[in-house]
Amino acid sequence: MLADLSLAMGQESPALVSFLFHGLFQDERERNRDLLDPQQGITMKMFRRFVEYFLEKGYLFVSPEDLLGGIATSGKYILLTFDDGYCNNLRSIPVLEEFGVPAVFFLSTDHIQHQKSFWWDVVFREFRKRGRSERDRLRAIARYKKMRSPDIELELRKDFGQDALKPVSDLDRPLQVAEVKELAKHRLVWFGNHTKDHAILTNYSRVEIDEQIQGAQKAIEEW
Repeated sequence: MLADLSLAMGQESPALVSFLFHGLFQDERERNRDLLDPQQGITMKMFRRFVEYFLEKGYLFVSPEDLLGGIATSGKYILLTFDDGYCNNLRSIPVLEEFGVPAVFFLSTDHIQHQKSFWWDVVFREFRKRGRSERDRLRAIARYKKMRSPDIELELRKDFGQDALKPVSDLDRPLQVAEVKELAKHRLVWFGNHTKDHAILTNYSRVEIDEQIQGAQKAIEEW
């Protein structure tokens, strides 16, 4: 991962670079349990090395507050973000604290409020259970991406049972409201809006888009 990053950074000119993470796995063994879509497959060892690497290269990790206040154009900056609101993102906190690094956590609020699995994780684990091919899974993902979240969830319950969207562990579940409230007190943590249902907004009407964004914002501000 770091070799690829090094190549991508080139001569490391002054820049603001944003890095997006999803889940954090304790190690490769946990990643291979097939409880959720591994996506980037980032282990804690990899995440820690990522932070160390860019600090060693002279980058400053910045917060939204830093950006709003203005940063020198001659600097090298990293904006660290996590998408969706997985409980396993709590593992990042000791690393953030150790190095004084801020991060933005983008929350899908209805998943948190109702403790629903994310639909792509349901697809991943159910297809793996049934021995379905990776080609079939990717085809299903592409089809679901053209649908609204409630319609995806309805189909998943129909295909895999009424409990299909029930998280199976702390690894795949979303944060709980109480955990979000505790995180909100942390000096290195910021929250961002990731819609209520992780909605793919191109599949929604203008009214529905407003509802998704405003509903999520209201929940985040109340927490």
